[in-house]
Formats: sequence, structure tokens, C-alpha cells
Amino acid sequence: MTALLRNGRLEKGLMMSCKWMMSCVRQGQQATLREVQLPGEQTVADTLAANERLQPDMKKANEAYRQQLSQQHQRLTSDIDRERSLREQSRRRPRWASSNTTSTDTRGCWCEGGDTQTAEHIAHTGASERVSIDALQADMRQLRSIHIDSLTEIFDGLTTADQFTALPYS
Repeated sequence: MTALLRNGRLEKGLMMSCKWMMSCVRQGQQATLREVQLPGEQTVADTLAANERLQPDMKKANEAYRQQLSQQHQRLTSDIDRERSLREQSRRRPRWASSNTTSTDTRGCWCEGGDTQTAEHIAHTGASERVSIDALQADMRQLRSIHIDSLTEIFDGLTTADQFTALPYS
């Protein structure tokens, strides 16, 4: 009954019934208990009927939302795994091979130790790529945090099946 009393309409109906009964008593009129109960019972019946009608739609909406959250979670997990894999690959790669634009000939020069300009170019390219990667990773961490916070708020707002079954339907 407490769950039903939280419904503003039911509270209003019961309060109106109580006020009406009190006004009848103050005015010296005799009111039967049944006359006083009818508006409250009708409000309860209307509320229960509305809850019954809405329950299947709410369950469908919650299930669709849970599926959407699950898909977002899978995408996020996939992105995290991909980022870890790329990070691990970049750690394993030698510094001179960090540039995808470096040609085989340039790598050959580096290995032979011949051309200083080529070595400086490769070092500069590698450093700028590391800075770019670090900036992208920071952006990804920030976006991931924002997205996780958003999903958590959404998930916390969902109505669970337990809350549906807690309502007294009779």
C-alpha cells in the first residue's frame, strides 16, 4: 500500500475523501463508510489498471535499453582491447621502426649508420608520433570516462524487474 500511496493521484483522492468526510462530520451530516470509501477505492482501481497497462511497455523499454547498454559496453570493451593491443605493439616495436611512413631504404640507412639527416628525420618523426599518440590516448581516456559516467547514470535510472514485482497487484 505504501508504494501506491506514493502515487500523487492516489494521495490526492484519499486526501479528498478524508477532507470530505471531515467536512460532513463537522456539518453534522451522517456519511456512511461506504460513501467515503468509494472515491478512494475508485482511485486505487484506476491506478492499478494504469499500472497493469503500462507494465508490459515498461518491460519492453527496459529490455531494449539494457540491450543498447550491452552493445555500448561491448563496443567500449572492444575499443579498450584494441587500444591495449596497439599500445603493446608500439612498445615492442624498435624506435626506428615506429614510423609507418619510413621506407625500407631509410631503415637500411639507419641500420648501416650512414645518413645522419635520415636518422634525425626518423627520430623527429618518431617523437612527434609519440606526442600525437599520447594526446590521442588522453582524449580517449577522457571520452571513455565521460561515456562510462553517462552509461552508469542511465543504468542506475532503469527500473528493474524486481521493482515491478514489488508492486501489490490483486
